[in-house]
Amino acid sequence: MMSEILDRLVSIGLIGLIVLFQPEIRKFLIILGRRTTLGKNGFVSRLFQSNSINKYIIEEEVIEEISQALKFFQDQKLGAILVIARSDKFEFDTNSGNMINGVVSTKLIESIFCKASPLHDGAMIIDKDIIIASGVILPISDSNDLPTSIGLRHRSAVGATEHSDVLVIVVSEETSKFSIASHGKIKMDVPLEEIKKEMYKAMTE
Repeated sequence: MMSEILDRLVSIGLIGLIVLFQPEIRKFLIILGRRTTLGKNGFVSRLFQSNSINKYIIEEEVIEEISQALKFFQDQKLGAILVIARSDKFEFDTNSGNMINGVVSTKLIESIFCKASPLHDGAMIIDKDIIIASGVILPISDSNDLPTSIGLRHRSAVGATEHSDVLVIVVSEETSKFSIASHGKIKMDVPLEEIKKEMYKAMTE
């Protein structure tokens, strides 16, 4: 009996504390929701939205498939340029390339950029988990702010980001180093881990 009485007193006490400090608790939760992963765009919030679990799994799988292909290009000294759509606001003339419409996979990306492949020239366009096209010709940037040492592949990467809301990943055939272009800027010699983070941002923003 004493145990039951104490349990009820504790329960009543907790309810009383919640009622008493309701304004403060509400304020704390609002601040927490804005500033942490529990917020509107946070991991937990996205995870519990409709279809978000499947979407999260797909994003992780796509990033991993692309990352493995990038590592392969680096090891094999193969050049490549991948355009990842940030939103529906991207527009390229895919008629300049070849329509693929295939699910993103490491082997498919590797086979397209293999030197023996007739599709290896030009850019690959990726939207969500679909490779839309390959061999696409991108607009070349004529910005004077770019380093004079970079070639057409890197200039076209920047040009793509000047015209559309995309992230572009470049693998240099000469140096095997990664570069990323975004919002009209390019960053050279980027580690693969940073590439993964940028891909995650591009797919979840």
